[in-house]
Amino acid sequence: MNSIQKSIKYFAMGLAILLALGIIGGITTIIYGIYHMIDRKLSPTEMAVCEQVAVCETTAFTYEMTEEIDFSFDTRYYGYIKCLLKTCASYQTENAALALRALDVLGDRLPVSEKALAFGMARAHWQGRMDEVVPDVFIDGAHNEDGILAFLDTVRRDGCRGRRLLLFSAVREKQYREIAGLIRNEELFDRIYLTKMQNTRSLSRQELQEAFGAPKKGVVCGFDSTGEALQAMMGSRRPGDKAYIAGSLYLAGEVIDDIKRNRYD
Repeated sequence: MNSIQKSIKYFAMGLAILLALGIIGGITTIIYGIYHMIDRKLSPTEMAVCEQVAVCETTAFTYEMTEEIDFSFDTRYYGYIKCLLKTCASYQTENAALALRALDVLGDRLPVSEKALAFGMARAHWQGRMDEVVPDVFIDGAHNEDGILAFLDTVRRDGCRGRRLLLFSAVREKQYREIAGLIRNEELFDRIYLTKMQNTRSLSRQELQEAFGAPKKGVVCGFDSTGEALQAMMGSRRPGDKAYIAGSLYLAGEVIDDIKRNRYD
């Protein structure tokens, strides 16, 4: 998939997000058509639109991050606008910028008020993406190298006053050794809990421990079930600590189910 095709894909994703948030309506046909463009030659008009959307990567935007992100974006259609994202995930500023750029390109053809944009951004919630499921416990579905890099960038900015804990697993089709290396080399986590998942594609505890090797910082321990690993991590928390779950969307699902059953706080 080339850069223009990727732009089309993410343009469609941005429009889909806006539709889901209730910012815009009635564009299902547009989204369906854009997805189908990926598999055929683009017209000059389609190429021009996608190239404009791709400008999002170099458009200046600023943000301040705590548990919420004040997000500012300079557009041609709306001018300079400010939005609030109720997330600590720094990478969501880029996703928000993509959605805003999509509307900026469409302009008069798909008019949306600045008030509606701010309302939609403020009520956005993406489950499993730096999702605070318990106070100071976050699930992030990062499961490839790019996702892990974005995850680590957010962790690095979290202002943690205590220890950082990580519960991690992966499926064997992923580049798990490279991912383990990225996590290990950042030295952000004081304790890493590795676990085998229920999914048949899951790596074993031994395979995960081999991938992580001897940590440069902290302690790495292995478990044979997500429930056991989660219980160990949750039980070891102290005031000021932040705990994270990452590596697989399957892991995210198992953890969410376990939290519902055991009502951790």
